[in-house]
Amino acid sequence: MSCFICVQCGMQYPDKLEPPLRCPICEDVRQFVRWEGQAWTTLDDMRKTYAARLETDHGLLGIGSKPGFAIGQRALLVPAAEGNILWDCSALIDQAIIDAINEAGGLSAIAISHCHYYTTMVEWSDAFGGVPIYLHENNRKWVQRESKAIVYWSGEDFAISPSATLYRVPGHFSGGTMLHWSKGFGALFTGDVMVVSGGLVSGEAVAATRPLCREAGCTPISARRLTVACCMRRSGVEPPRSCSPSNPQDHCTVPAPNTRAPLSWR
Repeated sequence: MSCFICVQCGMQYPDKLEPPLRCPICEDVRQFVRWEGQAWTTLDDMRKTYAARLETDHGLLGIGSKPGFAIGQRALLVPAAEGNILWDCSALIDQAIIDAINEAGGLSAIAISHCHYYTTMVEWSDAFGGVPIYLHENNRKWVQRESKAIVYWSGEDFAISPSATLYRVPGHFSGGTMLHWSKGFGALFTGDVMVVSGGLVSGEAVAATRPLCREAGCTPISARRLTVACCMRRSGVEPPRSCSPSNPQDHCTVPAPNTRAPLSWR
């Protein structure tokens, strides 16, 4: 038997003799089914045709595959004195990836923004001794392969460690999650539950001038004190060099009022 993986979205399914008839993730309006129809692979087959892609991004280890697979998911290894945290997941996990993480100090937890990154999360947990996988309970319906390692948290925030706190950010999905990392200057990891579009302004600034935020293209999203707004007009905030008008979703770090840490965007 095999745990089949959806070629389009990367979701892994329970151990079966035959692949599933359908993928609920792809059939959801926030994803899509390939023109050619549903297709499946396995992790063993992936390891024959895909290789680990390990790159440093702003001092963090980025983990993916080459060539890209599914929707091009990438994981980030977030260092912490209490134990490293894997933020989001990519479908491929092989010995090169395991060795790289062990060389960086191992893994103590996995936290994922939303179901488009669940992929082979159970395989990742198993590879590192069954480390916990933190998912918001509102997204439980999207989990296709259950595991005793999965920890469903509830409410608006959940501390994984003294330096890492998860925040619920509904919108893309009801259980959409961000990770606030307070080490050093700190960073906010958002997956793609939040997308920068054009200029950047603080949620407080938006609320002060447009309390109902009726202006087209302006969508403030809050997680208690961590407040970000995306506005399609020019805001007067100079973006970092890694962001450009032609590529506003590039990785960048933007300081925001009323937070202690810059915000790391993906």
